[in-house]
Amino acid sequence: MRRERKRLWRALLWVVGFTAAGCADDSQEPKRLVLEGCTHWEQGHLWCAARVFDTGQKPVTGLGLNAFALTESVSGQDARPVVFDSKERAFEDPGFYERSVTADKVDIIFTIDISRTMEDFVAPLKPELGRILDALYQKRADFRLGFILYDNLFDEVVVEPFRGPMDQAALRKFIADLTVRGEWWTPAATFDALLLAGDGASQGLAWREDAEHVVVAVSDSFSASAYGLEWYSIWCTNANQAAAHEIQKAKAFRLLYSTSPWSGVEGTDPSNDSYASSETNPKALSLGKMDPLGEKLPWPLTADDLVAALDLSATEVVDSVYYFAWMSGLSLTQADGQQVKIDLSVTLPDGTFTQKASVPAVLSQRDISLQVEDVRGNPVSDATAVLLRRMGDLFAEVSWDNAVESGRATVPHLPEGDFILRVTTDGWYQYEALRYFSEQTIQVIPGGQTVVDVKPPLADQAQELARARGLLADIADFAPANRPFADYAVEVRAWLDGLEQQGMDRVALERLKRFNVGLSAYLNTLSFGEAMVEGAIQDFVDAARELRELFRRTEETADELDSDVISWDTLILLASYLIQRDLDATEKWAENEGYVELLKKTVVKELVPKAVEWMLDLIRQNCDNGQLAANIIDLVKELVYANWDNDSGALQKVVLKIAAIFLAPVLDRAVEAVESALKDELRDALGEAAAEYSDEVTALVRVGLEAIWGGISALLDQSQETSFLNAVKTRVQAAVAKLGEPKNVKKAVSAVIDILKEKSGPGMMREFVLPLLDMILRTAVDVDGGKVDHDIIVETLARLFCNYVLIERYFSTPLENGMRELWAQAQGFGPDGNALERYDAMHQDFRAYRRDVVEPNVVRALAAMSVQETFEQIDQWLSGAEYLLYIAEYLTAATCTKFPDFCEAAFEDVPNLVKFIRGLRLMTNIVEFALKLDGANKIAHATANGNPVLWATP
Repeated sequence: MRRERKRLWRALLWVVGFTAAGCADDSQEPKRLVLEGCTHWEQGHLWCAARVFDTGQKPVTGLGLNAFALTESVSGQDARPVVFDSKERAFEDPGFYERSVTADKVDIIFTIDISRTMEDFVAPLKPELGRILDALYQKRADFRLGFILYDNLFDEVVVEPFRGPMDQAALRKFIADLTVRGEWWTPAATFDALLLAGDGASQGLAWREDAEHVVVAVSDSFSASAYGLEWYSIWCTNANQAAAHEIQKAKAFRLLYSTSPWSGVEGTDPSNDSYASSETNPKALSLGKMDPLGEKLPWPLTADDLVAALDLSATEVVDSVYYFAWMSGLSLTQADGQQVKIDLSVTLPDGTFTQKASVPAVLSQRDISLQVEDVRGNPVSDATAVLLRRMGDLFAEVSWDNAVESGRATVPHLPEGDFILRVTTDGWYQYEALRYFSEQTIQVIPGGQTVVDVKPPLADQAQELARARGLLADIADFAPANRPFADYAVEVRAWLDGLEQQGMDRVALERLKRFNVGLSAYLNTLSFGEAMVEGAIQDFVDAARELRELFRRTEETADELDSDVISWDTLILLASYLIQRDLDATEKWAENEGYVELLKKTVVKELVPKAVEWMLDLIRQNCDNGQLAANIIDLVKELVYANWDNDSGALQKVVLKIAAIFLAPVLDRAVEAVESALKDELRDALGEAAAEYSDEVTALVRVGLEAIWGGISALLDQSQETSFLNAVKTRVQAAVAKLGEPKNVKKAVSAVIDILKEKSGPGMMREFVLPLLDMILRTAVDVDGGKVDHDIIVETLARLFCNYVLIERYFSTPLENGMRELWAQAQGFGPDGNALERYDAMHQDFRAYRRDVVEPNVVRALAAMSVQETFEQIDQWLSGAEYLLYIAEYLTAATCTKFPDFCEAAFEDVPNLVKFIRGLRLMTNIVEFALKLDGANKIAHATANGNPVLWATP
């Protein structure tokens, strides 16, 4: 695709070049030398541009200054040969330039990490950059190079504006002066650099529309992002990987990146030590990499690798211009009203060719008034107007320091000619700065327009919109509880679209910047919360499933026991007998045939209930949110203590359990949101699935699907034969008869449900309704077969409850409320003051937000994720109980030789008692889940309550 585009540009540029040559004058004869124009760039400082063609009208390249002769003259003064020896100002060094390029037109921005850890890599990088420049010249590419140098602070960014082939000396000097700074082992702010690269017009990095846009990122670390432990201002960022992707789409640039092989690899990248952790915020690593954004180049970067990737294949020069710049040696002020005559000749192998031009000896001057308004028509202040002349790739300021105040500026004594008018806010890029920037071409002619209207947009709008959209993309994809912020993201995106279409004034852009800072803190909170709850949910599910089996076995064992309980004092005494090797004492116990029964009863009827209640008390005592603790305890009791009989009523009990653990309202909301069109699509999908999975299986799924759309009441309805509980048994039996075994039916049901999930797309239907239906239908198959799979029921209900009741209620909802309040405050915020005052206000507010809200949240998150003190209590207690049982096991072994019958029975039962304790220790996973979710709840409320800090003013 790139090569095809290059061929098109090559053809177009050739046409443009040929037309320029052919239109030099009215003669029909093709010209070998075309003097395109001569002018002053300042009074007395002249320049000309010329093209040279061979007999076939192809550009002649590679001519030196000695091939040309240039003279200037004015009436009354001797003609003067122009000598290019003055080095007074911009265009006069060296004064002679050739710009001959192929159709390979490319703008390249290097974003280079110059943090201290790059010291060993920047030194060898500099000669490689020089070789890259050599290759661009050798291939005669129509290139421009720009640079963004940064470290982990994106506060004092070094930006070198685009420079083209005529600016070789400045490019080579910049490369030679590259150095590193700082001493931090934290990742560099590469995503911020990519955002500025995409939207860097105000820093001299405006892309040419007809060029290929390339960004080359070089860093030895993964990128800092909103996920990191170190958050906003000044050594942090509110950018993320998705924001970099958004600016790529908006500005259509190609990313090539060279990062170290240890970048983002846990255990090898030093940046991980203080910034990211796979346990606390794993996305700081996984979403800090460049992989999804561009094309990876080898590390370290070499010229050969980059040039090969650029694919500069054009060989024919399609545009060639020679430039001549000099300070006139004539006394031009004495020739006011006359013309300076310029003769240019070039000597080629087949002859010498001459062209003439003339320019006014003295330029007329006039004052130009600027009327400067923002996109809302408000007068602009805090800006400066600069006038520049352009010669090829080179620019020279002619008039500067023209202050814009109250929408007005005057540029005095501006000479006639073409200028680039740049209205900008002084200073380099800083996040809190609100900077105007515009460029337009104006022409000053005698008697011409004296008032110029300027409407400079604010700089950095595109990158702030990309930040917001990137943050929203990750927030919308927050995994637990069915991406609960998806609707919020859609609504805010619509607001962003409106801002983009209308254009932003200073108030609107400050609102967006403040909103982005706050929103990135929410994303930071979400990443901690997600890390806390995702793993804990699986632990909770596993614990609930194992504990349910433990209590089932406990109940069965307890029913068989009638003897008294052994006191713990007695068990300890028993242990001392063994330790002392007092076999006489141990034999007395061994003679007691009820020994093992007593031991079993001690564990089953005393230890297990005490342990469970004690751990439930730990949840009550350590969760600051009492309702959260109560919900978790209820869930444990509903799922762990529950047992479903393998009879015809088991399916109804399972459905009733859905209501008992508060999932019925979730189901009702979910099915109410299902549109009729989606229902029809799913019905059609069932019809298509019948060809592969049989009519009997799809009929079973259909009866369940139609019922679940009616909510819990429809699932429990038994008023008609066609009601779900009445109809499902017939459907199950028909499917089993068709497929032979219940396991085949369950497998087919899940496959059909997967088809429906794919058709449903993201949303509650796919994430909640269909998994619930899958569990209900598989349970219906089990009920008919006489053996219910309790694990499937417990796992499904526990997972859905965790996601859609606990996490949604105690984490997602307070966060969404906070984000909505943040958005409302952003839309209503009315800042006041000049640019410096607004900079100071944002800087102070952002630092306060970090200090008072975000940093404490990190501490809360880490504390919630450790919760070691509580677990040490549990573990110590249960380990002690398990140790005593091991002692009892050893005690039993000591008497085996004398009482073999007793030995055989004990060896069957005592190890099982040890397993009881091990199973009981799974309860710690539930306590851990409760404490982590309680911590997440605190973080969510703290973040939401921190919003007002963002809207303070000094």
